[in-house]
Amino acid sequence: MKRLLYLVLLFVFCFSPISNGMKPDVRNAKIVTIKNFSGLNDELSVTETYFYDKKGKILQRDLKRANKSGLTEIYDEKELITKITYFEEDGEITVFINERDFENKIGKTYRNGKLDSESILGDFGKKVVENFSDGKVHTREYDLYGNPLRREFYRNGKCTLRLDYQYDEKSKLCEALSNDYDGVILRIKYSYDPKGQIILIKKTFELEGQNHMELSHDPQGKLILIKKTFEPEGRNEMGFSQQYIYKEYDSYGNWIKRKIYVKGKLVEFETREIRYYE
Repeated sequence: MKRLLYLVLLFVFCFSPISNGMKPDVRNAKIVTIKNFSGLNDELSVTETYFYDKKGKILQRDLKRANKSGLTEIYDEKELITKITYFEEDGEITVFINERDFENKIGKTYRNGKLDSESILGDFGKKVVENFSDGKVHTREYDLYGNPLRREFYRNGKCTLRLDYQYDEKSKLCEALSNDYDGVILRIKYSYDPKGQIILIKKTFELEGQNHMELSHDPQGKLILIKKTFEPEGRNEMGFSQQYIYKEYDSYGNWIKRKIYVKGKLVEFETREIRYYE
């Protein structure tokens, strides 16, 4: 189960067609999530704040939890992360600095001032190789449009995990595969409506079951519902359902309130406070 959770997180952070992307002219957006496992509880709240320039490119992302842990990400003009600062509950701070020399195609990552990894930066359509101080090696391949095609993770010279991505004729992600040394262990398929809006994500876990995510939009194209269901494979285990209901949108077409239910019970409530450039 740990391996499957790790894979899901990799897919989420490596690439996802669903993002916090918003309509133009957003200066910053603050998202407050209150987890509601035993009634509304501010102690379980999480606050995310995104900052954008006038062209809509992200500049900074802050995440703060009620226990004082969190992180801050700083982005460059290419929307690549240049600095990440992690704040732990006990007060410990870890800082990662990314340096990229595109002319010489060399990238370096420093952890608290010490070199942590080195990368060979490739152009679109080429491979990027990242070497870590502990001996691990990560590689990334992109197509000519900048879409990720493959990621590989090596330890002691052996590939322990490979992620593959496939696209349709409109350059939209249609399938993602995860392979380890035993073969395919996770397959994700994406479906879109005629407007290009994603309407279905189907995840199939080897020996675990299937996870479906259905997205519904109103006639104006606003997202109004995300429904997730999990169907266990060949086990005496109950599945579950999860719903994201989008309650309100502002005059710019960005959602500002949504509720999350599991098995019909409210578990999270999110509000989004958005400020715009004039």
